Amino acid sequence: MGRTRMLTGVCVLFLLVTTSTADRREDFLRAAEQGDIATVRALLTKGADLQAQDTFGATALIRAAEAGDLAMVGILLEHGADVQASDAFGQTALMAATTQGHTAVMRVLRAASAGEPVQTPRPRAVPPQAQIRQAQERLHAAGFDAGPMDGLLGARTTEALRGYQHAHGLPVTGRLDDATRQALGIE
Repeated sequence: MGRTRMLTGVCVLFLLVTTSTADRREDFLRAAEQGDIATVRALLTKGADLQAQDTFGATALIRAAEAGDLAMVGILLEHGADVQASDAFGQTALMAATTQGHTAVMRVLRAASAGEPVQTPRPRAVPPQAQIRQAQERLHAAGFDAGPMDGLLGARTTEALRGYQHAHGLPVTGRLDDATRQALGIE
C-alpha cells in the first residue's frame, strides 16, 4: 500500500511539473505568434526556451515570421533564436515568411542568416479601444463571435479576427492589422 501511494505521488508530481513546463512553453509560443511583446520579454527574463517547439516543431521565431511580425522576429533574434531551426515539415522561419509574403521579415531573416546584426523595429502600437470595439461589432455582424463588445483584444476577438481573415483571404494574424481594418471598413 505504501509503495503504491509513493508511486502515485511521484506520478502526480511528474505530471504537475510536465504540465507546468508545457503550459509555459505554449504561453511563450502563443505570445510570440500573437505579437505580445511584453509577455515574450517577461517570459524570456524568466528563462523561456527560445528553441521550444509546438507539437509540429514550430518555434516562436517560425510562428512570429509566419504572422509577419517584424518587431517580434527582431526581439527573438536579438535574444538568440536559431534562424536555421525548422519545424517537423522542414520549414524555417524564412520559408514561413516567404510563403506568407512578409518581405520585411524575409529581409531581416536573410540578414540574420548571413550573420549581420539585427536591429529590433519599434513595436507597433496597439489599436485604440474604439477601433477594437468597432471591429468586434463588425465581426459580430459578419457572423464571427468576437466576445463582449469591450474594446479589448482578448482571445475570442483574436479568434474571430483569425476566422474573418481566413474567410476573406487575408493574412491570418489574429490582429487588427491594416488589411483587416480596411476589409472591415474601419478607419
